[in-house]
Amino acid sequence: MTKDESQALQQAFAEVRKEQAAAQGRFQSRAEVQRTQRDREVLDRAAGYTVDHIVRQSADVQLEVGAVLAQLEERLSGETSKLAELVTAGEVAGRELAELRRIRVAADALAALQQEGRERVARLQTEHQARLDALNREQSAERRAWEREDAEFAAEERRQQEETARERQQEEADHSYRRDASASTTPTHSTPPTAPRNATSPNAA
Repeated sequence: MTKDESQALQQAFAEVRKEQAAAQGRFQSRAEVQRTQRDREVLDRAAGYTVDHIVRQSADVQLEVGAVLAQLEERLSGETSKLAELVTAGEVAGRELAELRRIRVAADALAALQQEGRERVARLQTEHQARLDALNREQSAERRAWEREDAEFAAEERRQQEETARERQQEEADHSYRRDASASTTPTHSTPPTAPRNATSPNAA
């Protein structure tokens, strides 16, 4: 506090004391008495305020204000750090959300590819089964054809065997006939009855 301010304060205090002295000469109500009492107490306390006391009080107040401001600054710094963390967390959450969306898109694409692959496998299996059935039918037809050919070949072979047997029997009959005919040409024997040329044995077909 400057010297001028101190003088102005003392002058104001003197005027208040004058007003107080003037008020004591008239009748006062109870409320006024109480107010006057409180004012007197305030004045008494103010009278005890010296410049040094006010300076010390001001310094103490400044120190308290500084401490409070430091606390506020610390709290604000903490809140600022929290706000920065919240902002960072929001950015991280945004990136994670974007990543989740990309993963979802990739998962949908993979699911579509898997579905397409399953459909393609099913289609290939159907085609393979159709080809296998056609091959089985073809093999069955070829097997029946082979069986017919084998049966025909066996029948032909039996026919040829029977024909060969008949020819052999005919040759044996012819040979027997010629032998018997040759034997009948001798003088000591009578001529045997003539056998037919194409006579066959009883076993001929």
